[in-house]
Amino acid sequence: KFVINLTNSDIHTVFAREYRRWIKSSQLNSWYGIDNFEHAVITQGTTEAFDKFYLRNHQRRFRCFRGEYMYHQLTWRYAWSHQWAFIEDADLDANDAVVLSYPFADTGNRHKDHDWLLEQCTQLGIPVLLDCAYFGICHGLEFDVRYPCITDLAFSLSKTFPVAHARIG
Repeated sequence: KFVINLTNSDIHTVFAREYRRWIKSSQLNSWYGIDNFEHAVITQGTTEAFDKFYLRNHQRRFRCFRGEYMYHQLTWRYAWSHQWAFIEDADLDANDAVVLSYPFADTGNRHKDHDWLLEQCTQLGIPVLLDCAYFGICHGLEFDVRYPCITDLAFSLSKTFPVAHARIG
């Protein structure tokens, strides 16, 4: 039984463990490989997870598909003044870093080139952040995160639960 005790200094660790357990217990979607991710942390929503990914990969060219969550393009263009390109506009390069949402932001489904992209990123050693913000409100999807290129998974609680102002992801 999960008991909330806000005076527990280890509550963030307990919360992250229980959240992972909740993800894996989904009967609406299937997960493969989530246990391969050793660390789980609480962030200020998916936005902080994105920013941390950008910081760790700041010397790389950022990439995403057209139709991806606009935050990435705006951040790369204005906050970072960094080189970036849509995946459709240039060949992938070993010095790229990729953000991919699943379900895909523009359609709510798997992007038609989802598997191709993850295979290419694995071959080239390109780090990928998989944005799973809408995991809690989708169904019938298989989340295969066993690709070695996937370095980060980002989740949002505010899409599933009424906690938009809590800023937890």
